[in-house]
Amino acid sequence: MNEVKQFLCSHLVALSWNGRGTSANMEKIWSSGATLNAEECIEAGTRLRIESPRFLFDTRVVKCTNEPDGHFIDVEFEGGYEWTPELFEPDHLTDPDILLVRKLLTEISSL
Repeated sequence: MNEVKQFLCSHLVALSWNGRGTSANMEKIWSSGATLNAEECIEAGTRLRIESPRFLFDTRVVKCTNEPDGHFIDVEFEGGYEWTPELFEPDHLTDPDILLVRKLLTEISSL
């Protein structure tokens, strides 16, 4: 099974669903979805619109988990949308592979 590469990010977004709305922070993004951190949980299966001045995503909530630092909402993009960094780059986008390489290089240089 192929694992989908996830990018770490921090990007403030607006959420809207069923006539309601709130703000959230986008924490991760990958080709078919994202993870959001919000103050309230949104039920799995809910259609959710994610907006920022630079993009608009229509999504469906896959799951919501309650953590000590907020509700983490996993969503999948609808309409066949596939995200790439070239289409939209969130603020503070980080490739976790680069973090691993930096860590390894630091460990090697300290030998």
